[in-house]
Amino acid sequence: MKVLLVGKIRGQNRSQLLIESLLQKDYSKKEEITINLLDVSFFSYKGGFTCWVGLIFNRLLNILLSLIFCINLTINIFFCDKVVLLAMNNKIFPIIRIITFLLRKELIVDMYNSIFDASLDRKIFQKSLFSKIINLNFASYLKWIDKSIIQYSDRLIQINEYELKFISQLVGAKLNKRKYYIIPIGFEQKAISNSTRSGVFRICWWGTITPFHGIEAILEAIAILKSKNVRFKLAILTTYSAKIEQIICLIQNLKITDFVEIYKDKSFGNGRLEEYLINECDLALGNFGDSGRVNRAIPTKIIEAFSIKLPVLTKKTDILEKTFDTKKDLFCCEGNPEKICDSIYYIIMNDIEREEKAISGYLVYKDRYSKKQIIDEFRNVIID
Repeated sequence: MKVLLVGKIRGQNRSQLLIESLLQKDYSKKEEITINLLDVSFFSYKGGFTCWVGLIFNRLLNILLSLIFCINLTINIFFCDKVVLLAMNNKIFPIIRIITFLLRKELIVDMYNSIFDASLDRKIFQKSLFSKIINLNFASYLKWIDKSIIQYSDRLIQINEYELKFISQLVGAKLNKRKYYIIPIGFEQKAISNSTRSGVFRICWWGTITPFHGIEAILEAIAILKSKNVRFKLAILTTYSAKIEQIICLIQNLKITDFVEIYKDKSFGNGRLEEYLINECDLALGNFGDSGRVNRAIPTKIIEAFSIKLPVLTKKTDILEKTFDTKKDLFCCEGNPEKICDSIYYIIMNDIEREEKAISGYLVYKDRYSKKQIIDEFRNVIID
């Protein structure tokens, strides 16, 4: 069997697990699996232009690269048996569906998230008409892509059923129960937290700065917490973006520069984030944003923290209530700064409960979100 994988893969842990699932040898089956990867990163050019002439040049060059990609894609699909569209590559679904339909090949899509819903959350549609044209970010177009993925994939993979049903209703898609499969986010076993006790309680938040994450509410909670008689530090571990400067200004305005440290050089990709969390973290913070997506998506950092055996505090949501035992596996609270502050203070003062929740969360990871579990599920969906 020849399987073609299409999409960007660099830095995508989920796609790496999917590939590993296909590389595993199954001696109970005689059929050999051959995989081919077509990375779309080689067929795109971002450039460094900011003026409108440069942006138009970028678009024209990318159109040319897209034509080359389509030719390459058609040839690769012709010689394969199945096509898998990797996670976070939903925009290229239409052309892949057309080619696989014409060549009568099975198309499996790991949807992962909704590009329409994510664009609503990030207010992409409020940008200028020129920006929408250059980036093809029209609401009706992205909505149509999501709808097409749900209705016209031969097999559809999603991270949780709750979010899949919401997306289907949002874009007006008919969901076929016989065609979709739920495979949650998962991670390779990391080293267990071995942070030594310190006179300063160490709080960590990591990720990209978006409305979904609610970093502003966390900082306002820290401003309240500093008045309490506890010693603590908050570490923000992220990558550089324009919004970092806004966060730095907020930290200065709240007068909490002595309580917050920002790191821009640590990621799971380079191993520095994992090392820091293992040795320098007592509590992991989840998401506290007020966007609609917070209530229907499981924050990736929760599972990452579980895998390291760290206790977690995050916003209480419907999807967390349906997925975890929120009284046993993790700490939850409302998303306003006062409640976040009260919860952090409670956690600092209750080290036994903190340790119990860290253990419970780790057991949840081992049972449902481990590398072996996810690899087996991917293989069952794609190969069988």
